[in-house]
Amino acid sequence: AHNFDVLTLNNVNIICRDGLEYLRTMSKVDLIYIDPGRRDNAGRKTVRIEDCTPDILEIEDLLEEKADIAMIKLSPMLDISLALKSLKNISHVHIISVNNECKELLFIKDKTGDRTRFHCVNIQNSRTDIFTFYKDEEESVKTNYGLNLGKYLYEPNASILKAGAYKRIAEFFELDKLHISSHLYTSDILEEAFQGRIFLIFNTLT
Repeated sequence: AHNFDVLTLNNVNIICRDGLEYLRTMSKVDLIYIDPGRRDNAGRKTVRIEDCTPDILEIEDLLEEKADIAMIKLSPMLDISLALKSLKNISHVHIISVNNECKELLFIKDKTGDRTRFHCVNIQNSRTDIFTFYKDEEESVKTNYGLNLGKYLYEPNASILKAGAYKRIAEFFELDKLHISSHLYTSDILEEAFQGRIFLIFNTLT
């Protein structure tokens, strides 16, 4: 209430009661934002969806009944692929990083979407990089693998790596991937717009 007052957001209604109890009795709304607790009874941090409070998996149907869209905030340590297998109707996943450190994951639950779109966001002091792609695009991309190092070496930012855009990023910036298990890329032409770190290679040792 204090923060809303400071921000002069006077049209916010604050209700202090059990959240699940309120969810079951409230009228349908456009959007629900939910940030489940990530600590167990001993105060230790949790990562898995089913270890959070409340367990989103147990109230998925209720969320869909009460809102057209649900925005679910989850741990940045969560395995996104496993989460997508557990959660239903996820149309968007936002991976939010600040200065190349992954901070939050936001899953958008929306029945209207039949494809999951990833939004890789890296907020920096001077700019914000955003890279978007569909999950099925990453699975279908054919990657070029470089037999030799080019003049430049590239390392994607934390959000792109967390999202698993290992092949899509190479295709988008026309880079050669060094190895199927190494998420480093190379080129002879500098791609200044690349979203991540760029190194100039002076020498190679064998």
